[in-house]
Amino acid sequence: MAHDIGLGEGGDGLNGFSFLLARRSGPVSASSRSMRMATLPPAELKRAQDLIFDQLHQPLEVADIAAKLDMPLSRFSKAFKNSVGVGPYGWHLRRRVVRSAALLYDERLSLAEIASECGFTDQSHYTKAFRRVLGVTPGRWRRKMREGTLRIGDALRTS
Repeated sequence: MAHDIGLGEGGDGLNGFSFLLARRSGPVSASSRSMRMATLPPAELKRAQDLIFDQLHQPLEVADIAAKLDMPLSRFSKAFKNSVGVGPYGWHLRRRVVRSAALLYDERLSLAEIASECGFTDQSHYTKAFRRVLGVTPGRWRRKMREGTLRIGDALRTS
């Protein structure tokens, strides 16, 4: 499926700095520790990803997804991040950018049309998000595709 494309997510959601801050703040209660390390069971993670994928063309409603999984919003967001290494909004944004990159193959579509199709408010917002995720603007991505110099592995390493 298109939404199974990985862009470097992974890990336990804690970077070294966060870990040091957590260690310096003193003892952590069992409930706080379990909340920090909670993950979604595979079936719930798949359902959450499918629900997010269904919203690629529009702003993400994380509260609706949490409600459909019968979870409090904060618990869902933390467990999702612990499961895939990035929060629901970041995962949603990356999928929208990946989808838009596939649409760039169609030379008949303008960048503004692709931005709209992928749920970005305008071409400027789209360009900023694309560059943040893939490290290059959509126009440059399209030119590199046309020239045959685009290497998908390069883009995946930058995200």
